[in-house]
Amino acid sequence: MDSQITLSEFVNDSVFYNRDGTITECPKYARHDRCGRCARWQLLPLDEQPPDGWGVHGLCGSHLSKNKNKTTQTDYCSEFKDKYR
Repeated sequence: MDSQITLSEFVNDSVFYNRDGTITECPKYARHDRCGRCARWQLLPLDEQPPDGWGVHGLCGSHLSKNKNKTTQTDYCSEFKDKYR
């Protein structure tokens, strides 16, 4: 994804992805320090995403060497680094 987030998305912490990479309203259950906001996480292309309703997957740069490279945008770990601040 090459687009920037808007000021309201930055302030409201509402960065939450659809399968196609568009941004949608963030659900209340989502943690701030989730993979979808982490600088080490990259959204997978649409053809590698699971079917609708099964989450949105990406690759975690800090887990590549640990064989845990695929995560959902709602996963989290102790190596979180916010990409928007």
